[in-house]
Amino acid sequence: MNAANNSKSLPIKGKNLIIRKYDEKTDDKYIEKWFLDDISKLFLLSTTSAKIKNIKSLISDEKNIFATITTLDKIPIGLLAILNVDYHNKKGEMRKLIGDANFRGKGFAKEASILWIDYCSNVLGLNKIYINTIDTNIKNISLNRQLGFHIEGLLKKEIVIDGVEHDVLRMAYFKNL
Repeated sequence: MNAANNSKSLPIKGKNLIIRKYDEKTDDKYIEKWFLDDISKLFLLSTTSAKIKNIKSLISDEKNIFATITTLDKIPIGLLAILNVDYHNKKGEMRKLIGDANFRGKGFAKEASILWIDYCSNVLGLNKIYINTIDTNIKNISLNRQLGFHIEGLLKKEIVIDGVEHDVLRMAYFKNL
């Protein structure tokens, strides 16, 4: 099953937002602006190599699925991704970002994540969705727990960012747990 073929069930409409297929033509201008922000750059950070990935290469990789979060008025405010989709083992790595700082802290990430987890579980057929997060990102860890993610492990001194060592917390959501 090709990851790109699974965007058929998008868009998904929530109470306050819409999740739609990522559209390179219209969304690139937002992404360029969002990734100037240090918080947004964490979306691109590979927690296995501590290298910032190029958004274009992530989007073009057929193992990755991207979606754009918009307001009900269809204004793009963020991104969702499921990376390294592994249909054989039914798992993938979730990323979430409210790129427009004006929409942070208002519940959009939580609502979008709930819809995205449902999409990944029920449309893509994934049984395990995992997240790697820097252990000091308490807001993200708290949100992940609220969404049903459980701690799988702590990778000590896993990455160095700007000369500072960080532990990485691995969390997972299990469809049937």
